Amino acid sequence: MKRLLISLQILIWVSGLLFINWPSLNLSLGLFRTQDGTMLIGTLWGTLINMIIFYGNAIILLPRLVEVNLKKYIYSALGLFVLFSSLESVVDLAYLHYSQPQIGFFNSAEQIENTFFNLIFLVWSFNFVFFLISMGYGFSKIWIKNKEHQMALKEERLASELAFLKNQINPHFLFNTLNNLFALSRRNGDLETSSQIAKLAKLMRYMLYETDTNFVPISREIEYLENYIELQKLRFSETDDVHIILDWGNKDSNYPIAPFILLPFIENAFKFGISLQNKSTITISIQHESNLFRFTVSNTIHKHIKHDTFGGIGLQNLKKRLRLLYPDNHLLDIQKKDESYTAILELQNG
Repeated sequence: MKRLLISLQILIWVSGLLFINWPSLNLSLGLFRTQDGTMLIGTLWGTLINMIIFYGNAIILLPRLVEVNLKKYIYSALGLFVLFSSLESVVDLAYLHYSQPQIGFFNSAEQIENTFFNLIFLVWSFNFVFFLISMGYGFSKIWIKNKEHQMALKEERLASELAFLKNQINPHFLFNTLNNLFALSRRNGDLETSSQIAKLAKLMRYMLYETDTNFVPISREIEYLENYIELQKLRFSETDDVHIILDWGNKDSNYPIAPFILLPFIENAFKFGISLQNKSTITISIQHESNLFRFTVSNTIHKHIKHDTFGGIGLQNLKKRLRLLYPDNHLLDIQKKDESYTAILELQNG
């Protein structure tokens, strides 16, 4: 696809230059020609303006504004076209005015008027053609990008499904086993164990049956994370100096979020931020309003625990999911200090 876009650009500029410099072209732009028929100054100046209009519209304005604010894009694109077409017209007319005695084209007021109008018409027409071409190129680039994004999502979903099928344990057998363990622990009066088994069953049910869509309500994801954290706490005793601080914000919100997008951060915090020999703190907070979501997790750094700063495959997979599910709508900031490690994720829906 990239080669196609590059080839298309080369074709556009080669065709434009051949058109401008065609020897038999009898247009007012010929006023810039020298005696041997060349027009280097006019070609370079006109091409520069065409490139500014083309790339300013196709590369800068159109990709950033057309899907976000169509009205703002239209005004900005037209402003770009009018501004640089006017600039080119003024410079061209000034060039003709000061070079008039040497060129000797203006023998009458009528000829001067016709030349000026013909030149302005040609400049604006030629720039407008490049403006339309830039729109076609820009929309083609967006279409290709969307197609590639859809294909990547499809491949990602297929790969996930294959991986799930390859590693799948019969859910009925798993839940039956958990139910048997739950009943056994209850019968033996071990309420703590039965409670933890129930949480594990909820985790498995959520993972197997409730996350087959790209987005789930944040309330369901928070419930999943709470159960995960409670199971992680089984590693600690009351005498361990471990502190888990949670601020879930509005837990009952239906704000949509990609399932399991937050879990790697919390897994990382428990893996590298907990030491049973030293004081350990994990702080997790969620804030969301309107279409903006902010997730923060920080943990203590212990020198005797090898900390890979959430790198390698885990981080790469997470970034890949973010690019697929939140293209151009996410910000990931990872901060490592001497005694703490913080990850901040901002998401924007819509």
